[in-house]
Amino acid sequence: MFTNSQKLVVSVLIFVVLISLGCSDDTGQVPAGLNSDAITKPDPDPVVVTGTVVEIADEVPVDGGVIIDLEVADGRTEVLYLPSFFTTPPPPENNQKVYQVIVQLEVGNRVKAEGCRTEHGIKLESLDILD
Repeated sequence: MFTNSQKLVVSVLIFVVLISLGCSDDTGQVPAGLNSDAITKPDPDPVVVTGTVVEIADEVPVDGGVIIDLEVADGRTEVLYLPSFFTTPPPPENNQKVYQVIVQLEVGNRVKAEGCRTEHGIKLESLDILD
């Protein structure tokens, strides 16, 4: 299928697109590597999802952000993301708290995530490890 390096490249590309979009819904295009079946319409209200972490792409050490694939109860994959800390204007201070949870995260952990749903995933506002 795909090698880890190919998945990483796709994840970085997805992240770049997500950073440029924030919580907006103005494009309607699905970034390369995301399955359009798993994409839902943007929702300005906070969304809470619970599921199992299946992949983590942490690019914060190289000025990027984080993308987390989360498998939810019905078998769908939700894409969670935290933007780069190196933006103008700076990201909310809460992002630092969310990132402190992310660095403890491992594939297989069950988590509860809250954030803003976009066409490309859920922009994280809080994250809790359940087990």
